[in-house]
Amino acid sequence: MERLRVALDHNMPLPLLRAVDMYVPEVQLVPVRQIDPALAELDDNDLVYELARRAWPMMVTANYKMLSDPAVLVALHQTKLTLMAIEGAGHDAILATGALLRDLLPVMRKLTTKGQVFLSRPVAPRPTSPFQLLERVAAHQGCRAADLEKTYRVTNWRRPR
Repeated sequence: MERLRVALDHNMPLPLLRAVDMYVPEVQLVPVRQIDPALAELDDNDLVYELARRAWPMMVTANYKMLSDPAVLVALHQTKLTLMAIEGAGHDAILATGALLRDLLPVMRKLTTKGQVFLSRPVAPRPTSPFQLLERVAAHQGCRAADLEKTYRVTNWRRPR
């Protein structure tokens, strides 16, 4: 099976992504600077054209704002290059890498030769209380959370001081 070649925009951390090679053999992730250092200096739309000219089928970027640039959108439409843009990661390379790793294989399964844009949105975990989860479990079981609490409560447990 041929590996999918994916160009990575300059804002993706190379040391983290090198490790991906071992675990995702279907993909070859290559920073644009390694493809050609001059690519890192191009405007976004020119980068799309140049990657397509060099037969790179896909690019990943944390610069999702390029999707509001008509020149980039026309370049993507014209070249049929697929773009995965990670929204909301800002300059957080770890967050962007996590979103890439989470979404890359599902994106690969949906690739076509028409060119597509995939917008990935990292989701920061939000806290919830254990009792709120207990209420959900109780609702699912058709009882009250207080009843479950009473059933499963350890009566002789004390919090350490």
